[in-house]
This record gives sequence, structure tokens and C-alpha cells, in this order.
Amino acid sequence: MKFINMIILLGLLSYSWCLFNSPLTVSEEVQMNLQNHLKTIIFNYIDETLVNAKNIRFNKMTTESIDKNNIKALFKYSFEDGSDNAGVTVNQLTGYALLKKNLRISDDNPDAEEYWDFESLRILNNDIEYKDGLKVDAKPDKTE
Repeated sequence: MKFINMIILLGLLSYSWCLFNSPLTVSEEVQMNLQNHLKTIIFNYIDETLVNAKNIRFNKMTTESIDKNNIKALFKYSFEDGSDNAGVTVNQLTGYALLKKNLRISDDNPDAEEYWDFESLRILNNDIEYKDGLKVDAKPDKTE
């Protein structure tokens, strides 16, 4: 029985070693370029739509290969917004984007050109922190 358990253990160890050391389905360079382009797209969108937004920061940006033609990009970013009557707020958002690899073939160039399409972009959480705090009165309103 010990012999069978040892064989099973060695089999699981070698399987996990092969999974860990397997080559990346999408190269690290491609993933870094996609992260930078996604940051630029989000930054430009915030800059164009929220004119009072400033100090845009990306706290987290990672990508993971789903398979050789699909990538999931996870991100967390924040910015300060002064358009609210309550003062300056810090908005922190998390989300993800799904990207799919496509090939472009033109008449001029017979070689296929690789590019990535944004399949979807999802914002999951929107956390708001007030810089100066929001004044809330604990006393009941007086009615006269």
C-alpha cells in the first residue's frame, strides 16, 4: 500500500512540476504591451469624460492567459474627483477586460498581422472616499 501511495505522490508531483514549468501560451512581452495599452485607453476615457478628475493612478494591472487566443486583464485604478458638492472624493474602481487575438490580412501584405480585440470591459466595484469627510448631523431635524 505504501508503494502505491508513493507512486501516486510522485505522479502528482511530476504533473504539477510540468504545469508550473510549461511555456506561456501568450508571451510576457505581449501581456505587458496589452497592459500598457489598456492603461492608456482607461486614462484617456477618464480624462475626456470626467474633466474634474485628477491624480489618476493604477494600483494594480495584471493579465492572465485563458488560452492561446484569449487574455483576461484585471485592473484597479483610482482618481480624485472635485465635481461633487461634498468636496474632493477619491474614486477607486476595479474591473476586468477580456481580449481576443485576431489576425488581419490585407491585400498589400499577404502576411497575417496579429492584433487584439476588446471583447468586453467590466467595472465591478466603485469605492468612494471623501478627502475632507462628509458632515452628517446626528441630531434629529427640528420641526416647528
